[in-house]
Amino acid sequence: MVQVEAHLFATFKAIAGKNKIILEVLPGQTIEDACFALLTSLPMLRSHWLDMNGQLQQYVHVYLNQSDSATLPNGMLTELQDGDILDFIPPVAGG
Repeated sequence: MVQVEAHLFATFKAIAGKNKIILEVLPGQTIEDACFALLTSLPMLRSHWLDMNGQLQQYVHVYLNQSDSATLPNGMLTELQDGDILDFIPPVAGG
């Protein structure tokens, strides 16, 4: 098993009632797989993260080891390694 630490920020933290969770995923699983594993553990986030087709909303920003997953060569399909850290950041507005 691969152990990944997931951090929830701002409204995601408030909705889940916690800011950190340890996920165990199978070797070869991806950031996207970890997102859905997290939603299994914290189902109260589903309506905030998934669209009507069950896909992750574009506004859910996911960082792997402080790198935006959108900038990684394989994006959300990047395979996870033991000890990786995922940060989940909601959209932020203001001015």
